[in-house]
Amino acid sequence: MKRVPFNSDFIAIILASIQSRCEDTETPTIVTLQEVLVNQLNDIKYGLNGNVYSRPWAHFGTGRNDGAFAGEFSPILYNTEVWDLVNGTQTWISYTPDKPTYFPNTEHKRVITLCTFTHKKTGVGINVINTHFDNKSSASRNYGAGLILRYAMEFENNYPTVVGGDFNSEMKDSAYLLVAGALDSAAEVASRSYNKQLSTASGFSPKKRG
Repeated sequence: MKRVPFNSDFIAIILASIQSRCEDTETPTIVTLQEVLVNQLNDIKYGLNGNVYSRPWAHFGTGRNDGAFAGEFSPILYNTEVWDLVNGTQTWISYTPDKPTYFPNTEHKRVITLCTFTHKKTGVGINVINTHFDNKSSASRNYGAGLILRYAMEFENNYPTVVGGDFNSEMKDSAYLLVAGALDSAAEVASRSYNKQLSTASGFSPKKRG
């Protein structure tokens, strides 16, 4: 029986966006997503896998509501033919980060997903961090930014670390500035490398946060 995604047009747009992020013909082999429900995540992996249920694409990350399937995911997707997952961890942006809990005075639980991968052919390693900051609480966003910087320093390896996510912030906001002050901006690196400003955002208005 053929699988019908929850919204075929929407999935096609997402897949096209993922596949167009490279300057050459290769599809990215690690992808970070935000605001993804479990059925949407499964449909995206299904599409990346050529409309079959088997690998190579897999993900690490769970629903933010219960640490399992409920609520939005901030998953890290990876091609298992290219990368080995060495370690994966998910924490919550709260004062009890090892449990599905809220930051004070926020409506939604927020997570940080962390993975370490090694490249199958070369053995080169990479750390990847993904998150989705709160849309209303600047205190929560700033706390999350601090956690990201701490986690980036705590990786027990010397691999480069890449941070992706929806910061619900403009470039002048403190949460963005905290992270950007310690890490290189992908947009700026891409501009230097390709002489082109590559988008790292959805294009939605910065006045709308969610």
